[in-house]
Amino acid sequence: MIEINLLPEELRAKESVSDEIIEESLIKFTPKNILLLLPLIAAATVIITLSLCGVSIFKGTQLSRIEKRWRALEQQRKIVKEFAEQNWLLSQEAAVIKNYLDKRVNWAEKLNKLSLYLPRGIWFNALAVSAKDLIIQASVFSLQKEEMNLISRFIEQLKKDPAFSKDFKSIELGSVQKRLAGGYEIIDFILNFALKK
Repeated sequence: MIEINLLPEELRAKESVSDEIIEESLIKFTPKNILLLLPLIAAATVIITLSLCGVSIFKGTQLSRIEKRWRALEQQRKIVKEFAEQNWLLSQEAAVIKNYLDKRVNWAEKLNKLSLYLPRGIWFNALAVSAKDLIIQASVFSLQKEEMNLISRFIEQLKKDPAFSKDFKSIELGSVQKRLAGGYEIIDFILNFALKK
């Protein structure tokens, strides 16, 4: 069948590459062609082998340098190891000391709080500290006859302060006695602060 294409040359569809042209462009594997490829394969193998040998030599050199540095640092590693062991022992001792310090009662802070919360009209006569408690002997005077209110307010303020009351299991009013001094009524009282164990 005859085909007529009236389109101009530039608009015509290009002819597809025929199978004959593809077959001509392929290398045919004949014994002669294979013999020609053997030197190329051998050369590629030699190049790859030499490259791998070069990489291996380079890595070996790097490894020997690192091992040399590691041996040079051996003395310093021993010093660091000894320091770490000593530091561990010191940290254990420090933890024990910190534990004791955390459990101790900060009496300076307690006395400062007592002074801060002490209302006008109350004064301390004696203060005694033992391993079990703190005992304060005090007196109170009020022209408005509010001695017991002053004492109660003082005790409540001390109980409400967590920094003060954290070391005491109880804060209680002990004995209360009235006495006359220069025609004025004064109340002597005792405060008992039982320490936590």
